[in-house]
Amino acid sequence: MRTRMYAVDYGDLRMARDEYATIAHNAEACLSCSAKPCAGACPHGIKIDALTAPAHRLLISRHDAS
Repeated sequence: MRTRMYAVDYGDLRMARDEYATIAHNAEACLSCSAKPCAGACPHGIKIDALTAPAHRLLISRHDAS
């Protein structure tokens, strides 16, 4: 979520991708997850389950997307 913020809210896609690349367990699993254990997890009502997969697609390096 932090790296998504860098890309979307701050407009710094390069920094966001660089930071995302260092995360050992990123949101790749969210692409095929149907259990959605993160849904409802945020005490502030942020729809984490709706943000993680799109953020992963945005943040993976272009050469990783193949």
